[in-house]
Amino acid sequence: FSGARSKMPLIHTFEVSSFMNHRRKTPWRPDWPCERFLLGGYHAALNIPNGRGKSTIMLMILGMLAGKTKKLNELMRKHAAPESYGAFTHLRIEITNRNPDHEDLLQELIGPGDGERMVFGMYGNASVLS
Repeated sequence: FSGARSKMPLIHTFEVSSFMNHRRKTPWRPDWPCERFLLGGYHAALNIPNGRGKSTIMLMILGMLAGKTKKLNELMRKHAAPESYGAFTHLRIEITNRNPDHEDLLQELIGPGDGERMVFGMYGNASVLS
């Protein structure tokens, strides 16, 4: 490791909404009505109780990054909002390709404010994925 700063794009934030009903309640109610995780392009640990979707969210993010539509469809069928809920399940990821020449103390507190931003995501119901 040379100590040089990397220009690798980093996850700035990810959002989930209308996602997962781990107790399978009827009528369907999401465990994650709308949640935004601001990582700021830094290493982060998520402290979420067991069975609440950490692994599922990470598998969906990895599936989107790798283009594994079969796995994404399987996860959506199991954890997305049904059509009868009246709202789509959303997963959105914002990645920032940081400019290491423009870092300062403020950015250390709030995350990258410069660089290229890329946003991608997916939405759908338990039976339909877009």
